[in-house]
Amino acid sequence: MDNGLLLKPGAQGMVILEGEDAETPVTGGLAGSARKGAIDIAGMQCAMHNAATERWKRAAPAKGARPWEPFQTILKRLETQPFTHELHSAALKQWAAQPAVKAILDDRPSFPDSAVALSAQPSSGIAEASITDTAVWAQMTETERRAAELVWNNHTHYAIDPLARPLDEYVQRFGLCDLLGYGEVIHDFERIAPFDETALFASLPDETLITLARVHY
Repeated sequence: MDNGLLLKPGAQGMVILEGEDAETPVTGGLAGSARKGAIDIAGMQCAMHNAATERWKRAAPAKGARPWEPFQTILKRLETQPFTHELHSAALKQWAAQPAVKAILDDRPSFPDSAVALSAQPSSGIAEASITDTAVWAQMTETERRAAELVWNNHTHYAIDPLARPLDEYVQRFGLCDLLGYGEVIHDFERIAPFDETALFASLPDETLITLARVHY
């Protein structure tokens, strides 16, 4: 269970402990279950979009006007033979060696207190961040920290290549599903797929109980 739902000031929810039946009432802060009307949906969206905006704006001067080849383009060019892990590794190293990509990867903060450590696969050729923004981290709310982790701690091509897109397009890639870590929605015992996150939350009455759950099939 991930207690990531941001409650409005004074609103109540339940903190749920993973692997246990215990539920603890909480007022304000984060919860794993709460009525929609008690959840600060706009606050979570703002935190996610602010983090994404900061990520894009910091990458902009680092990459400058230098274009780069997306990882998938490089991989496709190298795939003249059956796929192997060695081929994938070679494509990754070629991608990471591009000046714009290298500049973006080299210029990012490291949040040492983060629950998600900045690390790199030995085969990636990507060095760990050398900047430590401890003071910035200390001033963040827990929701802001989670959003920051998502945009800064992912240094794979899945996260870096989209930075070539315009700011608005990049920011709109992120939603509550990223911040809260959910991939599926169950409503009235039915799985909703695909779903429009904005329309879905807008359609729910304020008394709707929303619960984050980790399900193993």
